Amino acid sequence: TGVQTCALPIFQVESIPHAGTEFRLLLRSAATSIAAPMTPEERVRSDFHGLRVLVVDDDDAVRAYTEEFLGGEGMQVSAVSNGRAALERLQAEPGAYDLVFTDQTMPHMTGVELLTAARAAGLALPFIVCSGYSDGDSRRLAADKGAVFLAKPATPDDILAAIALALAR
Repeated sequence: TGVQTCALPIFQVESIPHAGTEFRLLLRSAATSIAAPMTPEERVRSDFHGLRVLVVDDDDAVRAYTEEFLGGEGMQVSAVSNGRAALERLQAEPGAYDLVFTDQTMPHMTGVELLTAARAAGLALPFIVCSGYSDGDSRRLAADKGAVFLAKPATPDDILAAIALALAR
């Protein structure tokens, strides 16, 4: 199976008192997109209203952006800051989510480790594993377990295309 990739736009600001402020704007490469941009009509047809999504990301800004974007698309979004909390929630409420949207690089448990643990616990729900790094191993491991790999940064259309792809599997 081929690996499917997408991308997510990110603007980061880090400020340290009396030391300065760093601004980062991460732009996607055109080669990372899995689909052509959607027309407004296609976007309206990509109706994910009511889809229950668990967002997992240790970066507060990225987690908030993802939660706000998905919620704005009509999805019911819950968010946690790490893989362990996500796994606990998934095991405590096995039917509560339709999709997991997780970052790959997090302390204590990576996105692929979360995916692996969820599969070992018998949870077969769709996963999207996101990363801003070109880690071929993460892409391969995610694909081997039936997940969609989403490269950061990504456009909103890429996110919706990744969700459609994950749900179709």
